[in-house]
Amino acid sequence: MGEEISMKYVLEKLREKGKEMGTDDWMIFVLDKLKEWLVVLQNFGGSLIAKVDEAFPPETRAEQLKHWLQVAKDDWMIFVLDKLKEWLVVLQNFGGSLIAKVDEAFPPETRAEQLKHWLQVAKDEWMIFVLDKLKECFFWYTNDFLTKKKKFEEWLVALQNFGGSLIAKVDESFPPETRAEQLKHWFPFIIAGVVLVIFFGCCRRCCGGRRAVKMMKAPGRGHRMPRSAFEGNPKSYFRGLLGKPTD
Repeated sequence: MGEEISMKYVLEKLREKGKEMGTDDWMIFVLDKLKEWLVVLQNFGGSLIAKVDEAFPPETRAEQLKHWLQVAKDDWMIFVLDKLKEWLVVLQNFGGSLIAKVDEAFPPETRAEQLKHWLQVAKDEWMIFVLDKLKECFFWYTNDFLTKKKKFEEWLVALQNFGGSLIAKVDESFPPETRAEQLKHWFPFIIAGVVLVIFFGCCRRCCGGRRAVKMMKAPGRGHRMPRSAFEGNPKSYFRGLLGKPTD
């Protein structure tokens, strides 16, 4: 936030300076400032290099760098080992407190009996859990069976009602007291209808359902023949052709 304010302040000052000066004077002013900044940067870089040369003379720089790297490496290893020791101490304390809690909850003199007791309790609880799940499954299957049974009974009732209404329609169309005479009257028409249905079914199956037979010119003869008869056994066809005169 402070850097943004300072940059805005600098830019505003530059704009004000540019308004006061002409374009050429303002460009000369900016270039002079850049030159001054570069000189300062160059002096800073030179002093920094001088400080480096003073701290690490060129003739002994390699040995000094190796020495300080080794020191940093040793310090880092010491730091890591100290942290590992601290962590192991914490872990050891935690393990000791955990063992103390176990000894407190299960004293060594009664540990075997207590473990047997809690194992029996866990076994009983597990058996109760399994039995509850089995009961749930049984109730679910029972309810499903009862639902299907109810649906089946409803379907039977609907079928019974349909059969009853159908019988009522038959009794209405053919009253019992005149049924025999009516059946005698309608019997020839019923027979004729059945015959027509069978006839049309046969025609449809024989004519409409039959595939068109592919024909071909009979080899060595002047008529056409079914292609399937020739392709089924061409050897037998030519054998018969040699024994018969050409049509």
